[in-house]
Amino acid sequence: MNSPLEKIFEKAYAEYIDALFRFVLYRVSNKEHAIDIVEDTYMRFWQTLQREEVGEPRALLYKIARNLVIDWYKKKKSIPVQTFPGEATEDPGIYMDMFEGNLLGVDVELEAKMAKDMIATLEPIYREAVYLRFVEELTPKEIADIIGESTNVVSVRINRGLRILKSKLHV
Repeated sequence: MNSPLEKIFEKAYAEYIDALFRFVLYRVSNKEHAIDIVEDTYMRFWQTLQREEVGEPRALLYKIARNLVIDWYKKKKSIPVQTFPGEATEDPGIYMDMFEGNLLGVDVELEAKMAKDMIATLEPIYREAVYLRFVEELTPKEIADIIGESTNVVSVRINRGLRILKSKLHV
């Protein structure tokens, strides 16, 4: 019989593993490193579950993963911590494999890549907030928990980032 902690962990794993992998892969541009970081994320998540009550598992997972990515860049020291690499992978399935073999999937995949490329042009302070909000579909509260800022600050960054993107698109 699974304990309540095991149930929380299994549910968080099932619900967030794919999105968390994309989140990390987007930042480190290396599949093996991304897998390692996500594994470490879930190990730390499990350790945290055993020590304290976790109210927002999704936000905690992203916060742990974000910190591990920062640590990874500090060890690497060749790329600034706030730099998000432009091309995470050559595997187009990373964007939308659910439409594989379907022409609609090609359109969705292309639009996803274009949106990701546009987000990558933002200053890091706006890039992270916009990415987390619209690619990872986190709430401003979850983003605030992840980056250690207030919900108001996060909302302002999202709105300013969107305004900058609209001006670049001349909308």
